[in-house]
Amino acid sequence: MAKTCANCGCKIGFMSGEHFDGLLCDPCFITFGGAGLIQLDTENKADKYTECYERIATTIDEQATATADKDIIKREFYKHIDNKFKRLMGIGIQDHIQKVADAKEKELQRVNYAKSFNEFYEYDVVTIINENHGTVDKEKMMKILSDHAKKGWKLHTMYSNELGKNALMLLGFGVNATACEDVMIFERRVQELD
Repeated sequence: MAKTCANCGCKIGFMSGEHFDGLLCDPCFITFGGAGLIQLDTENKADKYTECYERIATTIDEQATATADKDIIKREFYKHIDNKFKRLMGIGIQDHIQKVADAKEKELQRVNYAKSFNEFYEYDVVTIINENHGTVDKEKMMKILSDHAKKGWKLHTMYSNELGKNALMLLGFGVNATACEDVMIFERRVQELD
C-alpha cells in the first residue's frame, strides 16, 4: 500500500519519502528543516543542533498545512535530532539544553550575589620589564605604586613573568640573567549601589 505525506497528502513513491519511515515527502521534509539536518552531519557542532532543535517547532507551525498532524511531524524531527546529538555529545539534546539553562541560572545567581555587596571594582594591569641584568627597576615600581595610590588604586596582585634568558659581557666576564617582566594588577572600587 502506498504511503501519503503527513503534511501535503501526496503519494510517496518508492524512490522518495524515506524520511521518518515514509512520514514526509521530500519537498515537505526540506521545507520543515530537513536541509538543516543534513548540514548538521557535516558541521558536528552542538550549538547548531540546539538552534535547529529550537527552530524546528516554529518552522513546522508556520509551514504545515491545516490538515497536517504537526505533533507527529515535530516528534519525528525531535527524535531524529536527538539521536544525532547523542552520537555527537553522548547525552540527549533535552539534557544538554537543561544543562546550559542551569549553568546560565547559576551564573546569574553568582552575579546577583556579587551585586548584593553593593560594590563594583575596576582593574588596571601594568607591566615593568626588568633591567638587562635581571634586577627589578625599584624606582620605576615605586613611582607606579605612588601614582596609582594617589588615584585610589590599591595593589591587588603582583607576579613575575619570565620572558627568556640574556647573556651579557661585563668587564670581559660572561653574565647570564633571566629576562622578566613584573605584572602589577591594581583594583579600586568604582561605584556604590543605593
